[in-house]
Amino acid sequence: MESLPNHWDELAKILEPIHINHLATQHLESCNYKILGYWDSNNKFYEEIALIHPICAESIG
Repeated sequence: MESLPNHWDELAKILEPIHINHLATQHLESCNYKILGYWDSNNKFYEEIALIHPICAESIG
């Protein structure tokens, strides 16, 4: 019996060349390191959140 392809493995192969950290950094730079319209877990609304920049994902953790 032939096994079916694992769709999650195939998706991971497709997404592998995308550099997520670079993509996120470019997006934050284009937004001037601000997030607009954010609801937190306590249902509190923030019109704008300004992040400290530059953010370096490699330094986190």
